[in-house]
Amino acid sequence: MKSIIICLILISHAFLSFSQLPEPSVKSVKTKSVVKLLGSIDSGMIIMADRFIIKVFLVGNPSGSAMQAGGHENSCNLLVNVAEYDENPIWNLFSIGPFYNPKISAGPDLKDKYMLSIEHGGYDERRKTNLAIFFNKVIIE
Repeated sequence: MKSIIICLILISHAFLSFSQLPEPSVKSVKTKSVVKLLGSIDSGMIIMADRFIIKVFLVGNPSGSAMQAGGHENSCNLLVNVAEYDENPIWNLFSIGPFYNPKISAGPDLKDKYMLSIEHGGYDERRKTNLAIFFNKVIIE
């Protein structure tokens, strides 16, 4: 009887030791497009809308892309990632731009869309662009 109990304790201990997570490790990312994308992200924001989650990333373009007179200013694109609330969500990714010196403002959360406002341009010529973000599309209004 003692040997059976000892065997059960040893077996349960063996199962507990195998169920732990492995030690953390470091792996180098070799995909150049992923490295370049993540290296050029300037900032980001997360918006928890009623129907979906919106992640907005500001991605810098190469130097001189803003085409300002005599300057080497760069423009930015927005990467808008939209996902539904779910354990295994479906993600939709949209690239919008280019914008020079953008300032993003979160707008109202309407029934099936979310409004986002982008103020962009030079100091003396600012413009406003509104985005209507749906789950499966983004429309410039």
